[in-house]
Amino acid sequence: MKNERMDTTVLGLIFIALASFSYSLESLVWYFVGENAYGLMDNDVYYLLMICAVVILLAAIGAYINNLHFEAVLFTLVSAAFFLNGWVTGYLYTNISLTVMLIVLIVWAFAEKKPMMSILFILTVALSFLFMGVLSSEWLINDQATVWDLLSGVAGMLAFAMAVYLVGKSVKGGSDVFKSGNGEE
Repeated sequence: MKNERMDTTVLGLIFIALASFSYSLESLVWYFVGENAYGLMDNDVYYLLMICAVVILLAAIGAYINNLHFEAVLFTLVSAAFFLNGWVTGYLYTNISLTVMLIVLIVWAFAEKKPMMSILFILTVALSFLFMGVLSSEWLINDQATVWDLLSGVAGMLAFAMAVYLVGKSVKGGSDVFKSGNGEE
């Protein structure tokens, strides 16, 4: 029996897509429909975000074991962001800090000549966390839907679409979606 390791990049991206879709769907429904739409409860989304965060953290550990350090850092930051957004509803300064770290990761990606779609994915995820933080802070003083609900929802849907695209590209082509332009990890 051949010993093959699981593709942790695909695992991480699938759960980033799931978490992004759930919180963006909630934000868009709150923006377009209003308060307590269809009996939705925030707690459901928060629990799902924390479960996804744990699986993404496992993908980060797997990426580290497979010597995929860039993916390990990306998945760890995203896991922390989803967990904190699920546990304490992600306040502004926490999300700003995580967004800044993701922007540093984008600089690293440019330096390593990572594919542009991967860089755009990281940027979209960073923006979605920033908008989520502003949205959560806005809800402390205003219980009405704001433009931050819309921005958070749109950024989350874009992150979802890009994650699904990167998973499809990886599965179909058998390629590493975060591989550098010079072929290095």
